[in-house]
Amino acid sequence: MGYTTYEFYKEEYHGKTIDESVFCEWESRAKRKVDYFTFNRITKERLSDERLNERVQLATCAVADLLFKINEAEQRQGITETGEGKIIKSRSAGSESITYDTGNDIYTKVLTDTAAQKKLTRDILAEHLGDTGLMYCGVS
Repeated sequence: MGYTTYEFYKEEYHGKTIDESVFCEWESRAKRKVDYFTFNRITKERLSDERLNERVQLATCAVADLLFKINEAEQRQGITETGEGKIIKSRSAGSESITYDTGNDIYTKVLTDTAAQKKLTRDILAEHLGDTGLMYCGVS
């Protein structure tokens, strides 16, 4: 059971990053992160509350976007020999040197730092689910 649909992603979350053809993959990955940070507290019974259901869907969409953008940044790091599809940052003629722009956004910065990725994910989830009790570390 997934937490959201592509229709919700487009219409309610207003997502523009993930294409419908790969949405299920990224929603599934996001669901695993949501489950991890909510200590598997999301149940069918809890999702019957419309307000909570919407917040879980928004959180899942936000995490799916985050994971997708981190993946895009990772793909930018894999520069081909010809530099196809990459943005040229600088070019020198003497002994021919080309530097490609691999990005300098938050997603590129957290690529090799799993703690930073975890914090970013937690921050996104806290924005949507922080006051629901789902992210509470103690016994509920």
